[in-house]
Amino acid sequence: MTYLKYEEAPPLAASTMNSLRGVGYGAGAAVADLVDNSIAAGCSRVDIRFQADGARSFVIIEDDGRGMSDSELSQAMRIGSKNPQEQRSSEDLGRFGMGLKTASLSQCQKFTVLSKHAGGTVSLRCWDLEHVQRSNAWQLLCEAPDLPDGVEEGLAARNRGTVVVWQNCDTWGAKDGVDQERFKRAFYRTVESVDHHLRLFFHRYLDSSKFAISINGNKLNPWDPFMNWHHATTRSPKERVGPDCFLQGFVLPHKDRLTASEYAQGGGRDGWTAHQGFYIYRNDRLLVAGSWLGLGDDRRWTKDESFRLARISLDISNSSDAEWSIDIKKSTARPPERLRSKLTDLAQVTRKNARRVFAHRGSYGPRTQTPLRSPIWGSTLRGDHHIYRVNRHHPLVETALSAIKDPSILESLLRMIEETVPVQKIWLDVAEAGELSPQPFQHADPQEVQTILQALYDSYTQHQGYSPQEACDRLLETDPFQYYPELVKKLNPGGNSNGS
Repeated sequence: MTYLKYEEAPPLAASTMNSLRGVGYGAGAAVADLVDNSIAAGCSRVDIRFQADGARSFVIIEDDGRGMSDSELSQAMRIGSKNPQEQRSSEDLGRFGMGLKTASLSQCQKFTVLSKHAGGTVSLRCWDLEHVQRSNAWQLLCEAPDLPDGVEEGLAARNRGTVVVWQNCDTWGAKDGVDQERFKRAFYRTVESVDHHLRLFFHRYLDSSKFAISINGNKLNPWDPFMNWHHATTRSPKERVGPDCFLQGFVLPHKDRLTASEYAQGGGRDGWTAHQGFYIYRNDRLLVAGSWLGLGDDRRWTKDESFRLARISLDISNSSDAEWSIDIKKSTARPPERLRSKLTDLAQVTRKNARRVFAHRGSYGPRTQTPLRSPIWGSTLRGDHHIYRVNRHHPLVETALSAIKDPSILESLLRMIEETVPVQKIWLDVAEAGELSPQPFQHADPQEVQTILQALYDSYTQHQGYSPQEACDRLLETDPFQYYPELVKKLNPGGNSNGS
């Protein structure tokens, strides 16, 4: 339909610019958006510099990509420079033509882009919010006299590349009259959050020897959320769940299988529980880090402690942006209805395996272990609730029941213990500590464990007819003595226990 009567209603420059500042970027996501542009420009490195100096603080993001001509830079600085409906290169990490502008404005009042392509000269464009507010016009500046020293000269001396400079970083608290020491502490805490964000969201790129990011001269190492580097990580085969959609489940090692430094590294900046869930990648760039995407069976899954070891990689192509509802910040995604059931089913397998490893302290990991014959605790359902029972067939319980004249006294004590297990307090303690309780007898005197083992060993050999070797083998299959093969071996030094 062609309309004959209309009037033009261009947006007001000042109000639109200020509205764009409220898109909702965090500092890490804002810097990542600029790194996307650098990668799309074919760079091999991105160097980022942060300088805390009150109102004169700045951030510089510099790459060695192919750069832009003067006309290309003008177009790149235009609000909405790209139609999201246009077909793009399969390697393109952008979509809306807004990232450079919205990301920069979310962090500062003034940003300048300098660029140079091979054989060309340095081009410069600048958006200054104060100038736009004064003029209330879309006046893109072609000069920026107060840039940090050496920025323009440094680019001019190189063959090609692009430099983005953020100044008047008001969202970082950079202004006159503030306590400088307090400001610097807050400023560099933000830098730390940017560091973690980039190491995670570009970890596949950083794994390559052909690409690097540095912050204030320090090269970033990747943070792999799946701990592929650890031998105890288990993974399912990669499955195709759509035309350009691939899924793979990972169960990370239990704490008991990790050193202290490995455990700290696997937990990342926000801890183990926060990092569970789906990790959505587009062209190897992470978009969503650790979310259950609103999936679930009877109710939506939440980040429960028992699933802390479950992480799932999900790869999509950039042609799927609309179907997955990728937003301007490239930080949220919603699975299409046609895939929700399949994703739920596949994720359920990973969650189940992760919960089993969590509950059994890694005994269901990749190494083969003898199944336990005698766990000390079991659980069953009473109505809608789990209740916990002491295993009456555990050898220590059997020995105790047979050793006293009136077993009903011990039975009454066990029933009292079972009915008063402080489940809620245990749950709160675990949630607050962010980890499981120690391994049984972990902080106990080894002699105490040895005394208990000796009593059971004597019962097996003297009263139940087991040979010394059979008694030791049975102890290694009895909870919690599977954790102490060396102490079991001491009971029969000449034997050859299976757990050694």
